[in-house]
Amino acid sequence: MAAESAAAGDRSLYGPLYGLPDPRLSQDLLSNTSTDAVREMLTKRRTTLQLEVLAVNALWNATLPINTLPVEILVHIFHLARPDESDDDDEASAPQVLFPLIPRVGSYHWIRFMLVCRHWRAVILSNYSLWRSVDIDMRMDPLEVALSRSTTGLVDVAIHGNSLVWDVHREFIETHCTRFRALHLSTYDPSPSFMQKFNQPLPALRELTLACGRNGAQFVLVNSNEDPDFDLSLKNFPSLVSVSLSGFALLSWESSILPKLRRLSLFHCGYRGPPLSYSRFLDVLEGMQSLEELRLHGFLSAVCPDAGVIPDRVVSLPKLGFLAVGDIPPLPSPLLRNIRHPQRVQAAGFLTLEPEVSTLESISFSFLLPPDPALWPLLSTAEIAEIDASKQVLQIIGRKGVAFLAFDLCIDGSFFYDDFTAHAMLGLSSNFRDAPLREVYIMGSFDDVNDRDYTNLLWALPNLELLCIDANNGAVQTLFLALGEEHRDNSGAGVQVICPKLKTLDIEGLWWEEITDPMRTIRHTLGRRASRGVYLQRLVLDLRYNGPVMSQDCRVIKAKHFNKLCELVPGGDVVMSRTTAN
Repeated sequence: MAAESAAAGDRSLYGPLYGLPDPRLSQDLLSNTSTDAVREMLTKRRTTLQLEVLAVNALWNATLPINTLPVEILVHIFHLARPDESDDDDEASAPQVLFPLIPRVGSYHWIRFMLVCRHWRAVILSNYSLWRSVDIDMRMDPLEVALSRSTTGLVDVAIHGNSLVWDVHREFIETHCTRFRALHLSTYDPSPSFMQKFNQPLPALRELTLACGRNGAQFVLVNSNEDPDFDLSLKNFPSLVSVSLSGFALLSWESSILPKLRRLSLFHCGYRGPPLSYSRFLDVLEGMQSLEELRLHGFLSAVCPDAGVIPDRVVSLPKLGFLAVGDIPPLPSPLLRNIRHPQRVQAAGFLTLEPEVSTLESISFSFLLPPDPALWPLLSTAEIAEIDASKQVLQIIGRKGVAFLAFDLCIDGSFFYDDFTAHAMLGLSSNFRDAPLREVYIMGSFDDVNDRDYTNLLWALPNLELLCIDANNGAVQTLFLALGEEHRDNSGAGVQVICPKLKTLDIEGLWWEEITDPMRTIRHTLGRRASRGVYLQRLVLDLRYNGPVMSQDCRVIKAKHFNKLCELVPGGDVVMSRTTAN
């Protein structure tokens, strides 16, 4: 009620003064001789004058060009001032393979604008579009304010963490859920009362994310008989255009709602509908002509585990901009073969490796590749490549402009994690062997990467201009030993240097306490390449420190090596920076 009365009070004030007194100055002279009376009068007069000064400033403020704009344009400017979050929204560099991400829908950057002037404050408080997106962590206050400020309008709600907030405030949320335009939340144990809300009409809902996260779920746990049913029907969701589900069981793949969807993401969802052939699965998929994004992770093995004979057809979805398909081998390959690929593609495989049985060689990207490489042009045209073997997802990405092709291997078998980087390097050099790669970025554990691994990769990259790795001291030494390799050209043209076009090296993760040997190897390799007329234009060394380090220590380290490195990078840049390890 307090929020509603405050909102009503704000709406009763009008500009440009918004409740300030009319700035007319009084000419009354002081006539009282009593000190107390004079002080009392002066106090009142000073207060009045202060308010009048504020009123004059408000009138002056009303003449400023930005405040003469129509309110709609000013509100649009406030929306444009939202911080750019595009870097955090890259599907390739942040692969979603087990659970969908619960997005943060609200950005309260404009709240500080309320402190600029009364006019901006009144515009913000009275404009519904600025209050319709709200994130809830534990407190319900943001949702109460959003519902109050947006009057009867629709709101976008994201509940983070788990469904505890929903359970505690169930009555309040269910009372207002018909006003939800978008709802995003995760739950570890969807109760019957929780699911009941989604088995009845929600006519205003356009976007829905429900992530049912099973405790202890692994990549290879594709679906479960205990998954709660979910009726994705037009009757319940007549306005829905975007849906992302994890850990639920669909009751049908032939729902009339599917052709209306623009975004569909199913993460390890089960299927309890009638038996479906792979051809019929493709028929339904081909009817989704409005799709702009499609993610199917672990769903194909639930809806039609035996694809049988792969039909010779290509499903064309003209609006599709992003496609992600992941499953246990060999299921991703048929679907990737039967869908016309958009500019952005993510192919993922879920593997289980057993100690004493599996070997690193059993990890392969081959089952993700199409029979005809021409189906994926980026295999031969990518200019930028990334390797990330730093977590449970082994990832290789090829990019050209806004287009990318990502291979993800989701591996259950931690005893092999230290070997992932070497295997990813092999996968990069084999899968993108025909691409003119100019930039390569590598992250991962380098403990088991030897100079031969580097050599095989670097000889496969004759057009390489930039190399960035996040490694340790031993890995850096091994890298520079490989960069120092050369061989005599069979044509008799002379000695060929590895990566002759390399201009920029960015090395992160050098531990300063043990930097002497790596620096010696770096200088030796750069000197050897210089003797062949091959020079870097930029060398970046990021020194990592464990705990607080005095600035004097950093200057001593830099002074010892900096000038010698500059001599080996003539006319170029040498940067030695420091980073404190977490």
